Formats: sequence, structure tokens, C-alpha cells
Amino acid sequence: MQCFTRPPAGGHKRCIEMQKMALKKVRPQDLVKNVEQLMEAAQEGRLYLAVNEVPSEDEVKNHVRAYVGQIRPLATGGWQNRVDLLWEKVFRHPELMAMLLPKPRARKCRNFDKYGVMRLVGVMRSYGVYENHVNDSQLCEALEHCKGDTCYRSYIGMGIESRPLRRELKAMIDKMST
Repeated sequence: MQCFTRPPAGGHKRCIEMQKMALKKVRPQDLVKNVEQLMEAAQEGRLYLAVNEVPSEDEVKNHVRAYVGQIRPLATGGWQNRVDLLWEKVFRHPELMAMLLPKPRARKCRNFDKYGVMRLVGVMRSYGVYENHVNDSQLCEALEHCKGDTCYRSYIGMGIESRPLRRELKAMIDKMST
């Protein structure tokens, strides 16, 4: 939460700049020292609080659907019509869904965890859901719409650290393949 004692001048652009500002950790004794100034600013309508909202699971699912929908054309022939169903199964699996939820200290993408999505896409590609001839850079370019590498590209090849979780995803893929 950020606290400002004057309204953001400059509209939306100024609000974005304020979000990028470095935050200062506030201790209870800091509030006690400035409580009169804070109360005065609040009474005059000059106190603004910016709260970082955490998206709901449904919002995360919608953002991920839209994001991975961009690479639907890169699904292999047998998966063209079923890749969305596979993602729905991923959403219903609690541990896989946890990989997609934004982390509390996320700085870049706060709607969902892109690193988790990239890991899952990489595993799905290795099991034939997405075309193998499409390399990490091309996949990332299709998702991020930018030329060159991004910080997310390296996560495509990392896979899932948990072997049991990787086996469960493979079992989902195998079950849908037959």
C-alpha cells in the first residue's frame, strides 16, 4: 500500500509513475510521529492510498487463456482443437494452477505468473502439444510480440521442477492424446 498526501497530477500517466516509485517501509513509530499530519490530510481529502489488488483465480484464468490463445496456431495438428481443453484441465489441477497465480512480489506481470506459463508451455511442447520445430525464441515472440529475447524465454526450457507434477501433466496429455 502506498500513501500520498496530494492527488496525482497529470492523470493516468502520473498514477503509473507513482506506482513505479520506490516504496519506503513504514514502521509503527513512523506513523505515530506523523499521525497528526496524516489525519489532517485525510480530513481535507488529500490522503490517497494505492492498494495492490490481487486478481481472483477466475481473472488469472481469463488472462492465461488470452495469453496462450495467441499460440493456438502453433499447436500440432492433433492438438489444434484440444489445446484449450488441456489448459482447462491445468486450471482445475490445484498445484498447476498455483504455478499460474501471480507471486506477491511480482514486478512485471501482476495478472498471472508468466514464468509459470512459460514452463508449462515448454513441457507441453516437449510432449508434442506444440510444434517441436518452433524454438524458444519463436514461442516467446509469439506470446510477447517483440523481437529478440525477453526475460521469460529461458523459462520455456526449464520445465517443471517437481517430478510428480510433471508426471501428472504428462498423464493429462497422454489421456487426451488417446
